[in-house]
Amino acid sequence: MPILDRLADVRRGAVVDVLTRNGVMRYEVRRTKVYDKEQLARNAARVFGQDAGDGRLVLVSCADWDGTAYDSNVVVYADPVGSPAQDA
Repeated sequence: MPILDRLADVRRGAVVDVLTRNGVMRYEVRRTKVYDKEQLARNAARVFGQDAGDGRLVLVSCADWDGTAYDSNVVVYADPVGSPAQDA
């Protein structure tokens, strides 16, 4: 099973580590939300916008497979915790 298939199971407070060229960056999940396609389109600027300047991580995956298409998206918002760790 692909890892993002379980994105909806991620809960507030979970830790996500992302390997970057500067080291491992750690994030803490603040919120998980499921958007239907219309909701995501209406909220796209807020979901994907880079103007907040907070360095957040946004993970997105498809959800609600109806046999021919996905009807919604799971979005996980996470905030950075510290700086990249060189030896993590």
